[in-house]
Order: sequence, then structure tokens, then C-alpha cells
Amino acid sequence: MQPTIGSSEAAPALSSTAAKSAVRYWLYGGLLVALLDMIDAVVFYRATPFAVCRSIAGALIGVPLMRSGAPWVEPLGALMHVTVATSIVGVYFLLGRRWPALHRRAVAAGLLYGVVAFFVMQWAIVPLMVHRGPSTAPAELANGILGHAFLVGLPAALFARRSARRDGNR
Repeated sequence: MQPTIGSSEAAPALSSTAAKSAVRYWLYGGLLVALLDMIDAVVFYRATPFAVCRSIAGALIGVPLMRSGAPWVEPLGALMHVTVATSIVGVYFLLGRRWPALHRRAVAAGLLYGVVAFFVMQWAIVPLMVHRGPSTAPAELANGILGHAFLVGLPAALFARRSARRDGNR
């Protein structure tokens, strides 16, 4: 019997082959989410991918280093971006292992998860990193909510569902 939301029953252990498959889906999902989110930022802010990566790195290294022109700033930002995207997808994978109902309702759960991920990033993670509040500009909020719902949460849920179905854990 599969655990349901609110159940304390643990998900069955994965075989070695299933674990490798799950990791592969998780990493591919994280890379796709990072790419989609980057495209959204490039289009919405009319910026280059390099500028977006510099801005992301600036949250960690500060504005003076971000603007220094150092050749490692953009790769650092890209690594940070992919790490966050892959982590967001990984959390959904873990939630889906715990509550397989998320796989049965992957579209709705993924869209909701993307919105939650946006608010966690904007109201918790970003303010802690850059010591300022989140943007409340209506266009940025709308883009963030819709972008994270469709370009972050939904792909995370669909990759997790596909992985679970492949491994027999519906």
C-alpha cells in the first residue's frame, strides 16, 4: 500500500538500478529547470545570460566583485543557478517519494509547487542573501509566479512522475 498525504508510512527503498535512474531524471530535470528559468530571466529582463549569471553571483560575492569583470563571476553565477534549480527539483523528487499522490496529480501539484518555490525564494532565500526585501512590482510578481509554476514546478513534477513510473513507484 502506498502512503498518502499525511501518512507516516515510508516509501519503499529503491534498487540500485532504480536509484541510478532516479538520479539521472533528477539531474536532467534540474538542468531543464535551470535552462527554462534562465530563458525566462533573459526574455523578461531583456538581459544576456552573462548578465543574469553575474547578477546571481552578486548575491553571494557582492556588487563590487560582481562588477569587477573577473572571469570567474559568470561561471559562479551559472553554477549557483543550476545548483538551486537542481535542489528545487530534488526536493520535489523527495516529496513525491514520500507522497506518491503527488505523481498521480503531477500537473496540479507541480504548478502549486512552483508557486511555493517562488515565494520561498523571494521571501526567504533572496532577502537572506542580498539583505533586501523581495520585489513587489506587479509585472515581476506575475512573471515570477507564472514562470515558476510552469517552468520550475511543472517540469519538476513531470520528471519526478516519469522517474517514479519507470521505477514502479506510482
